[in-house]
Amino acid sequence: MKKLTKSIAIILGLGLISITATNAATAKKSHIPEICYLFKSQGLLGEWEEQILISKKKLAYKQAAAYMQKNHGMSEIYDIEELSDIECAVSVDTYDKESLDTFYYKEPKVKPKAKTKA
Repeated sequence: MKKLTKSIAIILGLGLISITATNAATAKKSHIPEICYLFKSQGLLGEWEEQILISKKKLAYKQAAAYMQKNHGMSEIYDIEELSDIECAVSVDTYDKESLDTFYYKEPKVKPKAKTKA
């Protein structure tokens, strides 16, 4: 009887060790929340366009608009709306399937300042 309980204890212990090792080996992905900005603008020919800017950090509306105008050629922006997490996920999926304009914000590179001798 002692051998049986000892064998069961060893089997359970090895099983517990293997489960712990498996959990430690798989990396958990940390979810970085994305913030979506929906832009409504009018093109050169008068047609209305909707474009989404996806950012990992919160932007001021002016900053997001300036980024879209500078990097993606938006001329007249009439409305900017920050979408909720659910609306963001749905919009990104919808826009990707319909191949509409979805852009990802890239942080502008800062040039190092030249040192001057005093």
